[in-house]
Amino acid sequence: MKVHNDMYHSLPMDTGKVTAPTLLDLSAAFDTIDCSVLLDRFSDWYGISGIALTWIRSFLINRFQSIKIRTCFSKAIPLF
Repeated sequence: MKVHNDMYHSLPMDTGKVTAPTLLDLSAAFDTIDCSVLLDRFSDWYGISGIALTWIRSFLINRFQSIKIRTCFSKAIPLF
């Protein structure tokens, strides 16, 4: 709704111009990346180290997911 509203109000319809949104969904992009490669690149290519790299590593490694339906949870499985 926000995108629609912003597009609607950004350009009056009588100008004859077209507004076309370009959307990119990256939600599944990290599901296919090898975490060790990603961490190496953060370190080697971007110079991230120390506490920052440790924080990123803790976010990526040893993560689990489960599904909740009302009050019931499925068995937790590792993401990587």
